Amino acid sequence: MKTNLLKGLSVLFLGVVLAGCSASGSSDKSGSKKATQEPTKIEFAKNAQSSRQQLWYRVRNDEDGFGKSSTVDDVYVIKNGKITTYTTNFDLSDLDKKEDNQIVDLAKKEDKKMFKRLVKSENPEATYSEPKPEKLKLSAVTDNSGNNISSEQFDMHDITYSEVNRTYTSVELEAPLQNTFPILSKYYTGYTNEDNDEYLVTTVSKKNHEKVTVSMDKPSTKGIKVDDDD
Repeated sequence: MKTNLLKGLSVLFLGVVLAGCSASGSSDKSGSKKATQEPTKIEFAKNAQSSRQQLWYRVRNDEDGFGKSSTVDDVYVIKNGKITTYTTNFDLSDLDKKEDNQIVDLAKKEDKKMFKRLVKSENPEATYSEPKPEKLKLSAVTDNSGNNISSEQFDMHDITYSEVNRTYTSVELEAPLQNTFPILSKYYTGYTNEDNDEYLVTTVSKKNHEKVTVSMDKPSTKGIKVDDDD
């Protein structure tokens, strides 16, 4: 009888331990899922703080408008408030049916090509260095109320016609796009600049593209410095 009692207590204890492990595991999975979940509300600086890796593209607004033949000048890999910039020269159509890791690989190859074309040709002694993550810093201008941002801007290291490896280039966010744009199998949304000659866009999933809204950040958003003129 004593043996049976001990066996019963052992089974009960094991059940409690397993239940505890199961609860802990489901909590971890839930937290992980939340961190990697696609947002349906896009605010550039706010979303940039997420642990979920995001790819953004600086795209020219060509004569034919925003579409499959639009040129992608930069690919930005953004995560945890940091940005890695790859200088590129391909069309949006080249991104079709590619996963994020494939796009990053393509961007890395393009960055090396652009270095040879823009820097090495001017300075044969120049040596290529791979882009590194940098802290993303945005300056912003508010509207007359002081409560809303009317434009945002960030600087990143870009490859340009120069004898040095990388120089700072500014990217401006002036107006959120009100719709998503289907281009081949992907959906894009984001921002345009004041002159409407380039876009800063990211992709959203087919299931969420009708739910996604894009807006400017708030002045208090982490990573933003309000720089209103006196």
